[in-house]
Amino acid sequence: MSNQASFSLVAAFSTSPFGGNPAAVIFLDPKNTPEDTLAGIARNVNQPMTAFIGPSQLSAENDTTAVYDIRYFAANGVEVSLCGHATLASAKVLFSQTGRASISVLQFHTPSEGVVAAKKVDGGLVEIEFPTGTTTKLSEEQKSRIIPLINKAFGREVVINYLGASGPPYEHALLIELDEKENLAECKVDAEAFRDTGYIINTVTTASSSGNESFVSRMFSPTMIPGGEDPVCGSAHCVLTPYWYQKQRIASGKSIKAKQVSVRGGDLLLTWDEAAKSIKLVGEAIVIGVGHLYF
Repeated sequence: MSNQASFSLVAAFSTSPFGGNPAAVIFLDPKNTPEDTLAGIARNVNQPMTAFIGPSQLSAENDTTAVYDIRYFAANGVEVSLCGHATLASAKVLFSQTGRASISVLQFHTPSEGVVAAKKVDGGLVEIEFPTGTTTKLSEEQKSRIIPLINKAFGREVVINYLGASGPPYEHALLIELDEKENLAECKVDAEAFRDTGYIINTVTTASSSGNESFVSRMFSPTMIPGGEDPVCGSAHCVLTPYWYQKQRIASGKSIKAKQVSVRGGDLLLTWDEAAKSIKLVGEAIVIGVGHLYF
């Protein structure tokens, strides 16, 4: 083992080391490192997502901006095109580094989805901007196939208000709105039941009963995530946000709160820009470990 890389473990969308969504942030050139090496490292660290970052050869626009290349790999070694919580985690690590006080904007260049921006905001928070995903209602034939899988996951018949599939760049995402009375946070869910839906991201959501946020959600991905449930999913919120803005008649540009009610849990501040077709996700993050990998 002649190679090594430094890494950080970060809990994104939380200030608790036992909350939010963990991600490994690894300083290893994502452009010039063999893909099988990146995939093998991701499997070794076994986090919900691993981000590999390295300085880009592209020039920054100004002295307050830094430019990086980034690639994302799930715990099973499969590369994904975008990941919200791993981007937030990467930004947290970079903004926290000594000598970077003047840097307020990060530009992450992805292999297939262009540039993802992250910036410092008040209170030590990080804002990332991702493209919007909009949903289309499933056909009756599709519903008849998927509804039994949802009921199997919950162990009973649940009240389903809406079933929709997202378009690019989240065409692998399914949105399921349940009735608010289902009490999503307290439900025991068999994540394995979602394996056969045909979607990687299976997001279940309801309106919030507490009044502290506009909506709550949980996300299940047994094909990609250890244990089957993702603690807090940024990409899922890029699909959820336009849906709830339209349903609750929230004006474009107004910020709202959302909560992912997994066991670890996480909080997000969201802003949908309908004209720009983008979502701004603001959240906290905490570094929970650092070290070196050898490979």
